[in-house]
Amino acid sequence: GNTRLAALKLLHDANQGDGKWKTVPITRLPADIPEETVEMLMANFHIAGKTVWRPAAQADHIYRLIKERNVSPQRVADETRMTKKQVEQYVEAYEYLINEVLPEVPLNGKLDRQTILEKKFSHALEFVAGKKLQSVRDNADSRKNVAKLIANDKITGLEVRKLPELMANKKTTAVLIKDGYKAASDVHKKTDPTANSKLVKAIKSMTEILSSMKQDDIELLRSHAKARAMLIALAETVSNVQDIVTPASKRGGSGHA
Repeated sequence: GNTRLAALKLLHDANQGDGKWKTVPITRLPADIPEETVEMLMANFHIAGKTVWRPAAQADHIYRLIKERNVSPQRVADETRMTKKQVEQYVEAYEYLINEVLPEVPLNGKLDRQTILEKKFSHALEFVAGKKLQSVRDNADSRKNVAKLIANDKITGLEVRKLPELMANKKTTAVLIKDGYKAASDVHKKTDPTANSKLVKAIKSMTEILSSMKQDDIELLRSHAKARAMLIALAETVSNVQDIVTPASKRGGSGHA
Protein backbone atom coordinates (compact mmCIF):
# COMPACT_ATOMS: atom_id res chain seq x y z
CA GLY A 1 0.00 0.00 0.00
CA ASN A 2 2.84 2.40 0.72
CA THR A 3 4.18 2.20 -2.84
CA ARG A 4 0.71 2.89 -4.23
CA LEU A 5 0.32 5.91 -1.94
CA ALA A 6 3.72 7.31 -2.97
CA ALA A 7 2.77 6.99 -6.65
CA LEU A 8 -0.56 8.75 -6.08
CA LYS A 9 1.17 11.60 -4.24
CA LEU A 10 3.48 12.12 -7.22
CA LEU A 11 0.52 12.14 -9.60
CA HIS A 12 -1.38 14.57 -7.38
CA ASP A 13 1.57 16.96 -7.07
CA ALA A 14 2.04 17.00 -10.84
CA ASN A 15 -1.69 17.34 -11.61
CA GLN A 16 -3.22 19.29 -8.74
CA GLY A 17 -6.14 20.42 -10.88
CA ASP A 18 -7.18 16.83 -11.54
CA GLY A 19 -9.60 15.74 -8.82
CA LYS A 20 -9.14 12.03 -9.37
CA TRP A 21 -5.74 12.09 -7.64
CA LYS A 22 -7.02 13.80 -4.47
CA THR A 23 -8.39 10.69 -2.77
CA VAL A 24 -7.53 7.02 -2.67
CA PRO A 25 -9.72 4.10 -1.53
CA ILE A 26 -8.32 2.11 1.41
CA THR A 27 -9.29 -0.80 3.60
CA ARG A 28 -8.89 -0.15 7.32
CA LEU A 29 -8.70 -2.80 9.99
CA PRO A 30 -11.05 -2.38 12.98
CA ALA A 31 -9.58 -0.32 15.82
CA ASP A 32 -10.07 -3.16 18.29
CA ILE A 33 -8.39 -5.86 16.19
CA PRO A 34 -5.97 -7.95 18.35
CA GLU A 35 -2.28 -7.25 17.81
CA GLU A 36 -1.66 -10.96 17.29
CA THR A 37 -4.09 -10.97 14.36
CA VAL A 38 -2.25 -8.04 12.78
CA GLU A 39 1.07 -9.87 13.13
CA MET A 40 -0.41 -13.03 11.62
CA LEU A 41 -1.66 -10.95 8.68
CA MET A 42 1.82 -9.50 8.26
CA ALA A 43 3.25 -13.02 8.25
CA ASN A 44 0.81 -13.94 5.49
CA PHE A 45 1.61 -10.82 3.44
CA HIS A 46 5.39 -10.77 3.86
CA ILE A 47 6.35 -14.44 4.12
CA ALA A 48 3.74 -16.20 1.98
CA GLY A 49 2.53 -13.19 -0.01
CA LYS A 50 3.85 -11.07 -2.87
CA THR A 51 5.85 -8.53 -0.86
CA VAL A 52 8.32 -10.98 0.63
CA TRP A 53 10.73 -9.88 3.35
CA ARG A 54 14.36 -10.98 3.47
CA PRO A 55 14.81 -14.37 5.21
CA ALA A 56 16.30 -12.74 8.32
CA ALA A 57 13.26 -10.46 8.71
CA GLN A 58 10.97 -13.45 8.18
CA ALA A 59 12.84 -15.36 10.89
CA ASP A 60 12.57 -12.43 13.30
CA HIS A 61 8.81 -12.22 12.75
CA ILE A 62 8.32 -15.98 13.11
CA TYR A 63 10.47 -16.00 16.24
CA ARG A 64 8.40 -13.24 17.88
CA LEU A 65 5.10 -14.91 16.96
CA ILE A 66 6.14 -18.16 18.60
CA LYS A 67 8.21 -16.92 21.54
CA GLU A 68 6.35 -13.72 22.44
CA ARG A 69 2.82 -14.35 21.20
CA ASN A 70 2.84 -18.10 21.98
CA VAL A 71 1.49 -18.94 18.52
CA SER A 72 2.01 -22.61 17.72
CA PRO A 73 4.55 -23.55 15.02
CA GLN A 74 1.80 -25.38 13.12
CA ARG A 75 -0.41 -22.28 13.02
CA VAL A 76 2.52 -20.18 11.78
CA ALA A 77 3.23 -22.84 9.16
CA ASP A 78 -0.37 -22.78 7.97
CA GLU A 79 -0.36 -18.98 7.72
CA THR A 80 3.01 -18.73 5.93
CA ARG A 81 2.63 -21.83 3.71
CA MET A 82 5.76 -23.31 5.22
CA THR A 83 6.07 -26.75 6.77
CA LYS A 84 6.11 -27.06 10.55
CA LYS A 85 9.69 -28.33 10.33
CA GLN A 86 10.77 -25.27 8.31
CA VAL A 87 9.19 -22.96 10.88
CA GLU A 88 10.98 -24.75 13.72
CA GLN A 89 14.28 -24.56 11.84
CA TYR A 90 13.83 -20.81 11.31
CA VAL A 91 13.31 -20.37 15.06
CA GLU A 92 16.27 -22.60 15.94
CA ALA A 93 18.54 -20.74 13.50
CA TYR A 94 17.46 -17.36 14.84
CA GLU A 95 18.04 -18.51 18.43
CA TYR A 96 21.50 -19.74 17.44
CA LEU A 97 22.32 -16.30 16.06
CA ILE A 98 21.03 -14.49 19.13
CA ASN A 99 22.30 -16.81 21.86
CA GLU A 100 25.53 -18.21 20.43
CA VAL A 101 26.78 -16.12 17.50
CA LEU A 102 26.14 -12.57 18.75
CA PRO A 103 28.12 -13.10 21.99
CA GLU A 104 31.14 -13.97 19.82
CA VAL A 105 31.04 -10.72 17.80
CA PRO A 106 34.27 -8.80 18.57
CA LEU A 107 33.84 -5.16 19.61
CA ASN A 108 36.20 -3.94 16.89
CA GLY A 109 35.38 -6.62 14.34
CA LYS A 110 34.30 -6.23 10.73
CA LEU A 111 30.66 -6.94 11.54
CA ASP A 112 28.34 -5.43 14.14
CA ARG A 113 25.46 -7.24 15.84
CA GLN A 114 22.75 -5.90 13.53
CA THR A 115 24.72 -6.89 10.43
CA ILE A 116 25.09 -10.40 11.85
CA LEU A 117 21.33 -10.69 12.27
CA GLU A 118 20.65 -9.36 8.76
CA LYS A 119 23.45 -11.01 6.80
CA LYS A 120 24.23 -14.26 8.58
CA PHE A 121 20.83 -15.89 8.96
CA SER A 122 21.51 -18.16 5.96
CA HIS A 123 24.65 -19.42 7.74
CA ALA A 124 22.69 -20.26 10.87
CA LEU A 125 19.87 -21.90 8.90
CA GLU A 126 22.34 -24.07 7.01
CA PHE A 127 23.94 -25.04 10.32
CA VAL A 128 20.70 -26.12 12.03
CA ALA A 129 19.11 -27.74 8.97
CA GLY A 130 22.00 -29.68 7.42
CA LYS A 131 21.65 -33.42 8.06
CA LYS A 132 25.39 -34.04 7.85
CA LEU A 133 26.01 -31.34 10.47
CA GLN A 134 24.24 -33.21 13.26
CA SER A 135 27.48 -34.33 14.92
CA VAL A 136 28.81 -30.77 14.81
CA ARG A 137 25.58 -29.39 16.30
CA ASP A 138 25.65 -31.95 19.10
CA ASN A 139 29.17 -30.96 20.21
CA ALA A 140 29.31 -27.87 22.44
CA ASP A 141 32.87 -26.94 21.43
CA SER A 142 32.10 -27.35 17.73
CA ARG A 143 28.98 -25.19 18.03
CA LYS A 144 31.04 -22.47 19.69
CA ASN A 145 33.73 -22.67 17.01
CA VAL A 146 31.16 -22.37 14.21
CA ALA A 147 29.62 -19.38 16.01
CA LYS A 148 33.05 -17.72 16.10
CA LEU A 149 33.57 -18.36 12.38
CA ILE A 150 30.25 -16.71 11.56
CA ALA A 151 30.80 -13.81 13.96
CA ASN A 152 34.23 -13.11 12.51
CA ASP A 153 33.11 -13.43 8.88
CA LYS A 154 35.41 -16.39 8.22
CA ILE A 155 32.92 -18.62 6.44
CA THR A 156 30.14 -18.29 3.86
CA GLY A 157 26.69 -19.83 4.05
CA LEU A 158 27.46 -22.47 1.43
CA GLU A 159 30.71 -23.38 3.16
CA VAL A 160 28.89 -24.19 6.39
CA ARG A 161 27.53 -27.42 4.88
CA LYS A 162 31.11 -28.57 4.18
CA LEU A 163 32.26 -28.27 7.79
CA PRO A 164 31.97 -31.97 8.82
CA GLU A 165 34.86 -33.08 6.60
CA LEU A 166 37.11 -30.31 7.93
CA MET A 167 36.15 -30.70 11.58
CA ALA A 168 36.75 -34.44 11.48
CA ASN A 169 40.49 -33.73 11.39
CA LYS A 170 42.33 -32.00 14.27
CA LYS A 171 44.82 -30.28 11.99
CA THR A 172 42.24 -28.77 9.64
CA THR A 173 40.01 -27.87 12.61
CA ALA A 174 42.84 -25.88 14.17
CA VAL A 175 43.45 -24.01 10.91
CA LEU A 176 39.72 -23.48 10.47
CA ILE A 177 39.37 -21.82 13.87
CA LYS A 178 42.46 -19.67 13.44
CA ASP A 179 42.32 -18.65 9.78
CA GLY A 180 38.87 -19.53 8.47
CA TYR A 181 37.31 -21.91 5.98
CA LYS A 182 39.44 -21.19 2.90
CA ALA A 183 42.74 -21.77 4.69
CA ALA A 184 41.44 -24.98 6.27
CA SER A 185 40.12 -26.19 2.92
CA ASP A 186 43.55 -25.63 1.32
CA VAL A 187 45.20 -27.70 4.05
CA HIS A 188 42.58 -30.41 3.65
CA LYS A 189 43.23 -30.66 -0.08
CA LYS A 190 46.96 -31.15 0.56
CA THR A 191 46.49 -33.80 3.22
CA ASP A 192 43.75 -35.59 1.28
CA PRO A 193 44.12 -35.28 -2.53
CA THR A 194 40.75 -37.01 -3.03
CA ALA A 195 38.89 -34.32 -1.09
CA ASN A 196 38.36 -32.11 -4.14
CA SER A 197 37.91 -34.86 -6.72
CA LYS A 198 34.56 -34.84 -8.54
CA LEU A 199 35.12 -38.48 -9.45
CA VAL A 200 35.66 -39.58 -5.86
CA LYS A 201 32.64 -37.56 -4.71
CA ALA A 202 30.51 -39.19 -7.41
CA ILE A 203 31.71 -42.66 -6.38
CA LYS A 204 30.94 -41.89 -2.74
CA SER A 205 27.50 -40.56 -3.62
CA MET A 206 26.59 -43.58 -5.74
CA THR A 207 27.84 -45.93 -3.01
CA GLU A 208 25.60 -44.20 -0.46
CA ILE A 209 22.61 -44.31 -2.82
CA LEU A 210 23.00 -48.02 -3.56
CA SER A 211 23.60 -48.81 0.11
CA SER A 212 20.34 -47.17 1.15
CA MET A 213 17.99 -48.32 -1.59
CA LYS A 214 14.31 -48.42 -0.70
CA GLN A 215 11.95 -51.26 -1.57
CA ASP A 216 10.59 -49.32 -4.55
CA ASP A 217 14.11 -49.00 -5.98
CA ILE A 218 14.80 -52.70 -5.52
CA GLU A 219 11.49 -53.61 -7.15
CA LEU A 220 12.32 -51.35 -10.10
CA LEU A 221 15.59 -53.19 -10.70
CA ARG A 222 13.89 -56.55 -10.32
CA SER A 223 11.01 -55.91 -12.66
CA HIS A 224 12.51 -53.79 -15.46
CA ALA A 225 15.11 -55.23 -17.80
CA LYS A 226 16.37 -51.77 -18.85
CA ALA A 227 17.08 -50.79 -15.24
CA ARG A 228 18.82 -54.13 -14.59
CA ALA A 229 20.92 -53.71 -17.73
CA MET A 230 22.11 -50.31 -16.50
CA LEU A 231 23.04 -51.80 -13.12
CA ILE A 232 24.94 -54.66 -14.80
CA ALA A 233 26.79 -52.17 -17.03
CA LEU A 234 27.74 -50.18 -13.95
CA ALA A 235 29.00 -53.30 -12.17
CA GLU A 236 31.07 -54.33 -15.20
CA THR A 237 32.55 -50.83 -15.51
CA VAL A 238 33.47 -50.78 -11.83
CA SER A 239 35.09 -54.21 -12.17
CA ASN A 240 37.13 -53.06 -15.21
CA VAL A 241 38.25 -49.89 -13.47
CA GLN A 242 39.20 -51.89 -10.39
CA ASP A 243 41.39 -54.16 -12.55
CA ILE A 244 43.07 -51.11 -14.11
CA VAL A 245 43.87 -49.34 -10.84
CA THR A 246 44.76 -52.40 -8.72
CA PRO A 247 48.49 -53.29 -8.77
CA ALA A 248 49.18 -56.62 -10.45
CA SER A 249 50.77 -57.95 -7.26
CA LYS A 250 47.42 -57.62 -5.47
CA ARG A 251 45.23 -59.23 -8.15
CA GLY A 252 46.08 -62.77 -7.17
CA GLY A 253 48.04 -63.39 -10.36
CA SER A 254 45.12 -62.62 -12.66
CA GLY A 255 47.51 -61.66 -15.43
CA HIS A 256 45.84 -58.33 -16.23
CA ALA A 257 48.13 -55.55 -17.43
